[in-house]
Amino acid sequence: MPLVLTLKVGQDLYISDYRFILTRTCRNEPFHLERCADGQSFSLAEDREVEVLPAVSCSLRDDGAGTSQVRLALEAPPGLSILRGSVHRRLRSAPLHGRLDRRVRPMDRITRPTPFQDGLQRSGDCP
Repeated sequence: MPLVLTLKVGQDLYISDYRFILTRTCRNEPFHLERCADGQSFSLAEDREVEVLPAVSCSLRDDGAGTSQVRLALEAPPGLSILRGSVHRRLRSAPLHGRLDRRVRPMDRITRPTPFQDGLQRSGDCP
């Protein structure tokens, strides 16, 4: 089932780490989804899906006739994040515990051996 977002002209969304902006040159023209990374623009229509990234397709659920907003249907693999631009920016600026770009690091190695590592003390060997 696709994710459906309502966007206004000029609003952005992030699919994975790619930023897209909804554009429209004039009221009678179709809506476009512009990928900011390379400037490629995808014309959106109700009757067809457009692949905006590999394995990510997009279509309109209603064409927003006479308005500056549309319902955008996005189909993507389950592990891919799709966020409104405002949510993406809020998460990126949050303290470290809430950031999306936080990386899990392995524990630092213990530099000196513990009694259990060097064989000095084993269970049953305690005085």
